[in-house]
Amino acid sequence: MKRLGLVGVAVVAVLLSDSAVVAQTTLRIGLAEDPDVLDPTLARTYVGRIVFASLCDKLFDIDENLNIVPQLALSHDTSADGKTVTVKLRPGVKFHDGEMMDAEAVKASLERHMTMQGSNTRNPPSLRAPNGVLEDSFYQATGRPLWNASSIYVPTLLVAGAYDTWSFAEDREGLLRDLVHAPAKRSVLIPDATHFVLFEKNRLQFFEEVLNFVKQ
Repeated sequence: MKRLGLVGVAVVAVLLSDSAVVAQTTLRIGLAEDPDVLDPTLARTYVGRIVFASLCDKLFDIDENLNIVPQLALSHDTSADGKTVTVKLRPGVKFHDGEMMDAEAVKASLERHMTMQGSNTRNPPSLRAPNGVLEDSFYQATGRPLWNASSIYVPTLLVAGAYDTWSFAEDREGLLRDLVHAPAKRSVLIPDATHFVLFEKNRLQFFEEVLNFVKQ
């Protein structure tokens, strides 16, 4: 499988005099914790996202104005029905091991993300909830949306608890309004539930709403 490898870490010696540092040429960046796993498909922590930002390139990213901008890709075109996306790759890009990044490599990477054994293969089935919500909360608290709902081209279900203090009715209304390219969209309010509905008594209603939406 072709994936971007780790960047080597350079160690620079610090010259010391008898009593003081003569020169300091190494920049050290400290993190409060270690990433959970160095695999973009399996990683689920916020600190992992920070580390991956230094290690991995994406096909696309989002700029400060919520526009989709190319990185390893040059451009993309979406079909009128929203079911097909054609991506033009940047030429001459190589992985850290020297192999070329081509359509075959990108296809293999995407298929790995979609087919790697995970929660959908467990018995009984289980739900994986990554900690990306921490980044969402940070952007929300600083008044900067993390993404633009108009970039979503798939059916979308919004679920919230009636006592959720992390999001409000106007947030859901705005999100529904911006889902201009979603072929189907629905908003559900779970009674007697908070932001942590997955762990509360009405979680079965949450699961039923998701299953019903997927079946439609």
